[in-house]
Amino acid sequence: MSILKRPSIRNRRISSSPSPPGSPHPAYDPIRMETVARLETSSAVPLSIKQVDLDGYDIVPPVPAFHNTFELPASSFYSFQELQDDIAKAISAQNGIPHRRIEAKRDFYFKLSAHYRRHTDEKRQDVRVTAQNWDELRLLLLSDEVHVACFSVLWWKKTTGQRRADRAEALDGFLYGSLPDLIFVMIRFTRFGASFYPHVKDDIYAEVAQFYGGDRHVIRKATYTFESRLQSIQLIGADGNLGPGVLNGLVGAGTFKITVFKRESSKSKSNYPDGVEVKLLSDDFPIDELIPALKDQDAIVSTVYGAQVDLQKRLADAAIKAGVKRFIPSDFGSCDSQSKRAMELAPIYVAKSQVRDHLEKLAQENPGFSWTSLVCGHFFDWDLGFFHINLQAKSFEILDDGEIYWSTSTFAQIGKATAAILQKPEETKNRFVYMQSFRINQNQLLKAFEKQTGQTWNVKRYDSAEYVKERKAKADGGDKSAVEDLVWVLGTLEADWEARDGYANDLLGLQQENLDDVVARIVKSN
Repeated sequence: MSILKRPSIRNRRISSSPSPPGSPHPAYDPIRMETVARLETSSAVPLSIKQVDLDGYDIVPPVPAFHNTFELPASSFYSFQELQDDIAKAISAQNGIPHRRIEAKRDFYFKLSAHYRRHTDEKRQDVRVTAQNWDELRLLLLSDEVHVACFSVLWWKKTTGQRRADRAEALDGFLYGSLPDLIFVMIRFTRFGASFYPHVKDDIYAEVAQFYGGDRHVIRKATYTFESRLQSIQLIGADGNLGPGVLNGLVGAGTFKITVFKRESSKSKSNYPDGVEVKLLSDDFPIDELIPALKDQDAIVSTVYGAQVDLQKRLADAAIKAGVKRFIPSDFGSCDSQSKRAMELAPIYVAKSQVRDHLEKLAQENPGFSWTSLVCGHFFDWDLGFFHINLQAKSFEILDDGEIYWSTSTFAQIGKATAAILQKPEETKNRFVYMQSFRINQNQLLKAFEKQTGQTWNVKRYDSAEYVKERKAKADGGDKSAVEDLVWVLGTLEADWEARDGYANDLLGLQQENLDDVVARIVKSN
């Protein structure tokens, strides 16, 4: 680690030209910088830019197509031109704007600046510098004093030579589709790993407010929040019904380091994808084993049975002590666990609400900790019997007229949604997230099965009120199958997630699946 021993950088403009004897900083050395970059890249916080606030003046038209978050790779090897190109490509891809129409050199000005925090024996200081090129800013990483370095780029549209009123008029409508006219980009590097970051996030520069002059009638104020992406993920319940789908979604994202908890007595085969680590713990998952096992983990995803309240609470308590940032509980499933009716008809939703209440309390007491409940509707490709569908007998049971719409999700879609939640920590924290593969009614589902089998099916219809009354009496008497029937009713009659405020398919980047294609796959596999 002696490579990190470098002379101090003072509060002055940095130059990348060869330094004369006695200069306070070394000349830029590509070979030395490459070595340092290798050491730094593993702990660099990936770039995430979130635009929080834009002025709502009449001159600014609605821009629903504008994606507020751009994610670019954070690399110590970036050249300034590469950064410009990546910004242009990201905006182009997310807004459907041809890349050639936002050529950086022709259409935009760039201004580089840097901010870093250094610790001295006497006090902590903030130092600001300006630079002429990207290589000059790289020198910040060579200083022992630098604990955090932030590189920022201000990008704005070229309107030189126009009168102020003409510039404002030209910007009206955004000349390049939904492209904003002012973008502030920041990349953060830190020498400390993920376990250090949450403890100093608020202290070192968690939220940046930048006020701009110039075309204030177009954009007066832009505020950006920078978050560390959740990268080290702990999955518990990987061998259950839902676990494999979630694991595949996390692996498929390609951005996570994944660890699976297993009981020492577990006999299930660990046929996990390459790169997935397995940790064996005592069968009752004692908290004194959980805490060290969760060190350096960013998030926990629980796919155990939702009624396992004590286990999930114990995991959450251990997560707090281990510094875990996010907890996704076993709230997946047919119904919204906030629903009073769901809790009245099915005890499992009482259990789920108890876990969530515990997580909410922990999040209020620990600002660095948060939770997300993912509500996905019925597991569409789990068990046809749960849907009261018999493929062999070609029989189908329908509630009422079969015209009520409901949301349902495949295991693969749930896995993608879980990964997307962890990739968007700020947008998904401390909230319910509703998602789906498709929104259908029972009559549409019947037609899909008849189409794929080429046969007319036998249909039995129930009055839902009478059905619920009869099954609730049996459930109260201990009939477990009656409880499942009640969950089927709730997830069919009261699960239209598109009508909810927290519907998040667009936020999570999820495309609707094709009902006929999924049904064809199910028919073929059965």
